[in-house]
Amino acid sequence: MELKTKRLLLRPWHEEDAERLYRLCRAPEIGAGAGFPPHESPDMSRAVIRDVLSQPETYAVVNRRTGEVIGSASLMLSLEGSESKRPGDAEVGYWIGREYWGWGFATEALSALVRHAGEDLGLRRLWGVIFPGNIGSRRVLEKAGFTLDHREDTYVAQLGLTRETLYFCRPAQGTAGEKGQNDCLPRNGGEPPST
Repeated sequence: MELKTKRLLLRPWHEEDAERLYRLCRAPEIGAGAGFPPHESPDMSRAVIRDVLSQPETYAVVNRRTGEVIGSASLMLSLEGSESKRPGDAEVGYWIGREYWGWGFATEALSALVRHAGEDLGLRRLWGVIFPGNIGSRRVLEKAGFTLDHREDTYVAQLGLTRETLYFCRPAQGTAGEKGQNDCLPRNGGEPPST
């Protein structure tokens, strides 16, 4: 499946994208915000495409004007390990290459995922999980209608450590939740969105 926006194409990852993925993910700040170590080689990136980015609902984010992959976006439908997530929930994930920050690409990609989650997949509720210092990602979530629900200490397997994480929530578009039945109300250490 492919998703299109005004400036972006979200399409499945291909092993041929390994070199581009490596160029984007060798920058330490990309993985630090998303919870993975910097990529050390194109072979490592190829393995990540095969083992991680080939999952259902995981997309390469492509700039339609240039045809270049500029990031990744996904809906993680298997949500084991958190009491907060129930059937009909999914977690959103996204990152954009450093040289493309500040252009609204992450917000545009996330908006496409939210629309797809509600309209095409019939999901009920979406989660965005970030580390507290990731201010840019927090702004992206808030622009897309997510609100802080709670905080948890979470084990990040790819980094081999436990970190405090912030759980943001929103109803998926096209669901009953969007029409006023919002079960994404802040609790357990939640706070109002930043301004």
